[in-house]
Amino acid sequence: MKKILFVFFVLFGEAIFCKAFGQGNDVTMQIIKEGPAYSGNPKTSNAPLIITQNDNVLTLPATPVDYTLQLRDANGIVVYSAYIPVGSTLIILPTFFSGGFEIRLVTDTYYYIGYIVL
Repeated sequence: MKKILFVFFVLFGEAIFCKAFGQGNDVTMQIIKEGPAYSGNPKTSNAPLIITQNDNVLTLPATPVDYTLQLRDANGIVVYSAYIPVGSTLIILPTFFSGGFEIRLVTDTYYYIGYIVL
């Protein structure tokens, strides 16, 4: 019985702790480059962007460029869009959204894509 409890706390303890103390969920956003398939050094890869979601508040590393944030519904329709200036670290989404959304941080040449549940 002790082994089962130990395994339970190892597997689920961090998730329970994060929820209890409001640390949020990490959301991994992959980069999608627009334009030619071959540009630059093909051996280099761009690291994903990791943001933290705590209800309708998103925390991210300081943005190096201006982004346009887009929330897209299951049909791919943009239901929310906002300008995110360079240096931003906090995004507060409207509270009236609920359900799963595709989230994009868009620039002229690339965008980050991820999925969140509000």
